[in-house]
Amino acid sequence: MRRSAPFLVASVLLLPYAATGLAADLFRGSFVIDGQSASAGSNNIQDFADLFTNRGLRSLSSSYTDVSAATADVSLRGVPATLSYAANSTTLRFIVPSAGINESFTGATRDESQDLALEWFKGAGGAALTRLLRQAVATTAVDPLAGNPNSLMSQMGAADFNLATGAAPSAGLAGGSRFGLGARFGSYSAGDHDTQTYSLPIGYRFDFGSSGTLLIDAPMTLSSTSNAEAYSGSLGIGYRIPMRLGQPDWLTWSLTPVVRAGAVGSTEIGSVGGIWSASLTSTLTLSLPGGGDLTMGNMFGRLDTLPIKIADYDISYELSNYIYRNGLVYTRPVGEMFGRSVSASLFVLDTRFTGDDLYVKSYQEFGAFLNIGDPIRILGAPVPVRIGATYLTGENDYRGFTLNLGVTF
Repeated sequence: MRRSAPFLVASVLLLPYAATGLAADLFRGSFVIDGQSASAGSNNIQDFADLFTNRGLRSLSSSYTDVSAATADVSLRGVPATLSYAANSTTLRFIVPSAGINESFTGATRDESQDLALEWFKGAGGAALTRLLRQAVATTAVDPLAGNPNSLMSQMGAADFNLATGAAPSAGLAGGSRFGLGARFGSYSAGDHDTQTYSLPIGYRFDFGSSGTLLIDAPMTLSSTSNAEAYSGSLGIGYRIPMRLGQPDWLTWSLTPVVRAGAVGSTEIGSVGGIWSASLTSTLTLSLPGGGDLTMGNMFGRLDTLPIKIADYDISYELSNYIYRNGLVYTRPVGEMFGRSVSASLFVLDTRFTGDDLYVKSYQEFGAFLNIGDPIRILGAPVPVRIGATYLTGENDYRGFTLNLGVTF
């Protein structure tokens, strides 16, 4: 079986070509204050919440007083809702029909009522807040935890598959211990929102010979959706087990169980959460006449969300999903570059989720990469390099691409 060099490291070379359209605010509202109309939005939940203080409402209407009637039809990361103050009342009402939410926050002043509402969004909302988060995951493309290919849930599933099949840094290289380092740039779009991601995949492998291979990776990602930033990371540990069942020399097979835990947080978006996962991947490689290889990877896994506390946020999504990720990779030698051997690969991947409702339950990826033998050396050791690109298309007109570069030493 031909082992391939590490997968991936983002390149900012395509940054000028990333989606540059004017994206809608993540939080926006149409206000009616004492009969006067106004609109406002923000990509920061705290800034948007401040519009419902006396000062914020006064900035939208010069005629506003602390006893004025004020109503806003809002979009909370794509989920429709209504926020309102009745005339001569300090009570702030919050209604989300799609999630069955009808809450009232009453303080001594409207500013205190707004504070109570903001605490609700940070975790005090309990089960009702969970319903809102699950509604966002099911109906919008921008939740950082789940529901779309750029979310932590999808990226953890992809990381398991890459680790098992040899597409992660150091995972597919022969020869004892190896470290892998990569960088990856991605750009995604759906509806009114664009997202750019910058990832740093780090990997380590230790080969136990015929007994198998220990695999570890820890990808870290910064994502920016409509200029609101989210930070995520995960740690995965797997063990590749060679399966020797009397198959011919031109066929190799391995099974790789992987366990992983990850977290994501964004106080700007108002989303924090953790996920644990377990998966099993079968990797079957056929050596073809003429020197090429055809590799088939099939993965099944389970992912469950975990409540975690980051800053003032302590919220729970309570999601449980299963992932099915299947792909084919065709690899063959193509000559030399810089005097080093080069192989090229073409691949196609299909990913599907079942379980709790997600906005993008299935998506496909198409791409190519080059493996360059050892064009550079670090401390005298050869350093293989891999470069590649991927195009992604999914449900609800979700689109994206990634550009990757990786080294192993």
